[in-house]
Amino acid sequence: MNMLLLILIAAALLVRLTVAQDEGTIYLFSVTHLMYYRALLGQWNGLANSVFDLDTDTIKLSAHTNTYAPNQDTNEFFSDATNEVSGTNYTAGGATLASPTVTRSTGTVTFDANDVVWTQSGAGFSTGRKFVIYRSTGVGTTSKLYSVITADADVGNITGDLTIQFNVSGIATWTTT
Repeated sequence: MNMLLLILIAAALLVRLTVAQDEGTIYLFSVTHLMYYRALLGQWNGLANSVFDLDTDTIKLSAHTNTYAPNQDTNEFFSDATNEVSGTNYTAGGATLASPTVTRSTGTVTFDANDVVWTQSGAGFSTGRKFVIYRSTGVGTTSKLYSVITADADVGNITGDLTIQFNVSGIATWTTT
């Protein structure tokens, strides 16, 4: 079991925020992507309702303002992820990650899904800074947090589509050798 914890802690979490424009895609921000401790602990201990099945559970990505201060040690449920954005073309609770996969190849396990796009709207949000990945049960007090992505500036879907473009290597990768 010690190996599993080391593998999870060593996970490379990769993402890029983009804005799609008529001329093409422009890469805007560097990001920090961190896992919540409770997600690691639940996987480690195999606790009921704590193990993530990343390719079959409903995994979502939600947008939050910079005033959400994630606490990796104590935040456990989606109800802990405060200050979610609102606006046209954004649904409370965020977007479901489409086509999630977990694969293993030559000592590397990869979690991936399709990129998330919030379509342009003059009444959309402009203050997204923290993006939370979580397992949705449909109830905030039982939906487990997985990780949080922090951009280095506010982003939104006011002037163009906001695309959360996951790294070509996947959302998260773990080395198993």
